[in-house]
Parts: sequence; C-alpha cells; structure tokens
Amino acid sequence: MIKSILKVAAVTILAIGVTSAAEAADQLFSVGLGFEFTSGSYGTPVRTDAVLVPVTVAVTPGDRAAFSVEIPWVRQSNSNVMAGQFLQMLGQQTGMATVTGVMGTPGSGSGMTGSGTTSMTTRDTSKAQSGLGDITLRAGYIIAKEGEIMPQIRPRLSLKIPTADSDRGLGTGKFDEGFAVEFSKWFGDWQSFVEPGYTLQGKASGLSLKNYFSLNGGVGYQLTDSFMPALVIKSSTPLIEGASGLLEARLKLIYQATSQVGIEGYAAKGMNSATADYSAGLTIYYDL
Repeated sequence: MIKSILKVAAVTILAIGVTSAAEAADQLFSVGLGFEFTSGSYGTPVRTDAVLVPVTVAVTPGDRAAFSVEIPWVRQSNSNVMAGQFLQMLGQQTGMATVTGVMGTPGSGSGMTGSGTTSMTTRDTSKAQSGLGDITLRAGYIIAKEGEIMPQIRPRLSLKIPTADSDRGLGTGKFDEGFAVEFSKWFGDWQSFVEPGYTLQGKASGLSLKNYFSLNGGVGYQLTDSFMPALVIKSSTPLIEGASGLLEARLKLIYQATSQVGIEGYAAKGMNSATADYSAGLTIYYDL
C-alpha cells in the first residue's frame, strides 16, 4: 500500500510540475551530462568496475519546486554485483545546493555483494555488460524557506523506472520508490545539510532486497562567488539480507563557470566492504 501511494504521488507531482513549468514565466530548464566511475570488490574475490553516463533534464518552475528525469547509460566489467544498486551511490545527489539548481537523489544505494544478488543464473557473470540503466524521476518542493534560525526544508520524492536489463545484471527489473527530507542552513559562508530518507525496493525473484533508510549530510564553504568545495558523508542501512550497511565519504567541488554553465566534480572513498572502494565523477550542467 505504501509503495503504491508513493508511486502515485511521485507521478502526480511530476505531472503537476510539467504543467507548472509550461506556465511559469521564470522557469529554469537545465540539462546535465555526467561521467562517473566506480570500482570495488564488495566483499567478493572479484573487482567490479563500472561507468555511468547520466543525462539529466531538470525544470524549476518558480523558486520552490524542482522536477527532473535522469536517463543513464551503464557499463560494468562483470555482473557479480548488481549495478542498478551500487550505482545509486553515484548520480547527482549531494544535498548541497548546486549552482544550477538540479535536484539530488533521495536515498543512497551501493553494493550488492556475493551470491544471490543477480538474476543472471544462466549467463556468464564474468563478461562485461552495458546498456540503458534505470530511469529515475524526481520531484521536490521547498515547504519552508531558510530563516534567521529555521533551516530550509525540502521534501523529495523519487521513482525508479526499471528500464535496465535485469537479465544482464544492469538492474533489478522492479520499480523503487523513495522519500527524503533535506534540511539545509547557511552560517556565513558555510552551508550545512542533513537528509534522512527511506527507499522501498521492488521485490525481485532471486534477490533478497530490503527496504532501507538512508542518511546523508555534509558541509560546504563558499570560497568565491562561483566556487564551493564540500565534504559529504553518505550512508544507509543494508540493501539486501545478510549485507552490511553503506558508508561513503565524498569530496565535492562545485564551480559556476558562466551564468549558464555549472561544473560539478567529486572523488569518493568507501568506508566498508558493501560500498565501492573508490569512485569519481564529473558533470556539466547547462541552463537553457
């Protein structure tokens, strides 16, 4: 019942957003192209390298609502790990206010390890696989703007559409729904944020998937009008039965190159066996 409600709510809010965007005079459209790499053994004897190339289209009608769709291409060196899960730790989610306003990703997945984590029971899991990943829809709305004491509060909904090929280990083949609330506050040139969330994973045959809580937080410093470095910690409870929770430390750099072009880069280190050992990414945003 909860999954159905979240799914309907996400689709409804996104539909409202598209309509609002078409009517808003001060609407902002952004297009982002990213390249992200992750590498880890996830507690297995085999290292898995993966590349994610997401295309993100976002619209922010007015100064409160934000809506986006992310369409990723995925390549992984083998199928010992389910890319649709550990690549959730990548994407555009940081909780930090970006210079382009593109939305982040509620939740933080990473690392499905060992046997029983892929449906590729009749294929060679040592072969590299690539193809379309899972498309993700996101919607957020600022219900309270930042005040002298009060932080900004922005609830977010996400809906993962299972467009990735589960037979090739690129996804679970099921819908996921997520909900998170971001609290952010400026203290002079410092910006802090914390974002608790919860994700409901679709139940897939042969996969011991679990719903999970996530907690992300961080702090950034506005060095110049156009440049902000930030430190982000991302974590979650286990995504599958018998696995450990996820924990990652990420250094993020946000740079507003021009009035229309924003650049984000990061380097990350996994803090346990369920998380990618290392990951890095670079995304360029263009405001239309």
